[in-house]
Amino acid sequence: MLLENAGGHTLWPVDLTGTGVDSLLLGFVGHYNNKPGGPILYLLHPLDRDGEQWETIILDDSGLPGEDGTCIDFNGDGRIDVVAAGHNRVKIYWNEGKVEDSPTSKPSTR
Repeated sequence: MLLENAGGHTLWPVDLTGTGVDSLLLGFVGHYNNKPGGPILYLLHPLDRDGEQWETIILDDSGLPGEDGTCIDFNGDGRIDVVAAGHNRVKIYWNEGKVEDSPTSKPSTR
């Protein structure tokens, strides 16, 4: 198991580094079935090409539940940005290209 938190709500696989390897954005609404945990948005970034090792980054724990979102280049800088929405709020997370040691994609076997 990569991560345990009550109230998992959304999952977005996205190549934030341009390497062909997807990271995972996970949104949690929190306090699900009386279990602890508040609204939080995680980024899980693979540290190897096989997906055996992952870095877990808390992208936002300010109370914005990641109920919905999308990942596109909003500002035209060539990097994929993240927008998350929940409870009548929308927030943009600008990709500043700071995730290091990104694995490269595996060659396709097809």
